[in-house]
Amino acid sequence: MNKENLFNWCDFYNFADTFSDSNNSAELRSAISRMYYAIFCKSRDYIIENNYYLSKDSKKVMNSKTGMVHSETIKILMNHNQFDSLKSKKVARELSRIRKSRNKADYHSFNYDLKYEFRFVKSRVKIISDYLFS
Repeated sequence: MNKENLFNWCDFYNFADTFSDSNNSAELRSAISRMYYAIFCKSRDYIIENNYYLSKDSKKVMNSKTGMVHSETIKILMNHNQFDSLKSKKVARELSRIRKSRNKADYHSFNYDLKYEFRFVKSRVKIISDYLFS
């Protein structure tokens, strides 16, 4: 596929960041979700583009459209020998934490400090981005 036709996942991040001053819970919840997907999809695509799979099954999962790709991405970052073990384990933990924040924002009805959660997610996205894409 031509790279020109690929979606730029950073656009999700930039869109989400437009809500940084918002007090609207729907906007902040959407921003948290978009930030997660921005960094998750960039991480997933990075793994696929570089063939950093743990096994044939891992490759199959990573190229699937199932929800298992989220946990497989984290597992690869945690265990693949291509990555610096300490840093990639931290990245994997941060991606997992952001995923939990995204799930909370997307599925939980209770109110909580969304401004804090947004700032938390944004700071974690920066850690991952600095490691994988700098």
